[in-house]
Amino acid sequence: MKNPWKTLSSKTVYQNPWITVREDQVIHPDGKQGIYGVVESKPSIGIVAVTNENKIIFIELVRYTNQIPSIEIPAGGSDGEDIILAAKRELKEETGYTANKLKVIGKYYPMNGIFSEICYTIIATGLNKLLDNEQREEGITKVYELSFGEVLEKINNGEITDGQTIASLMQAFNYLKIIYKQDNI
Repeated sequence: MKNPWKTLSSKTVYQNPWITVREDQVIHPDGKQGIYGVVESKPSIGIVAVTNENKIIFIELVRYTNQIPSIEIPAGGSDGEDIILAAKRELKEETGYTANKLKVIGKYYPMNGIFSEICYTIIATGLNKLLDNEQREEGITKVYELSFGEVLEKINNGEITDGQTIASLMQAFNYLKIIYKQDNI
């Protein structure tokens, strides 16, 4: 498919170590001239850590952006490092777990209307609990396990609302269903 957008110019309007915000002068697909704001960041990772009992590891915290409690899978930015190395780091920092096996099973663009970021979904298995989470500055208050059924229930009743968590879980459930050839996952 041919790109219907034309970029006339681009300028950075804000930058910090994690994101860059740019404003582009564009010609829209309908031929009209306008602006488009884009947020750029390094790739991120969402880790679906599955225990030997087929439960998934979750964290609980209050996110600064909306000031409400959130139930999430371990996740974070790659900080420019290899995706699997970033997943190992984030899993250990946020949960205190390590994994014997980590595998990229999918990728998606979480909000491609304004963000250029790509998110990778990682399955982590062969888990070992080493220590408590190290991310007190992020406000993680709880690390716990949920069964697949409990996860679906919490999504359906609005307790799990984080987009990265839901998208990564969807990819993981589809992957695990194929691997285990089960309909009850």
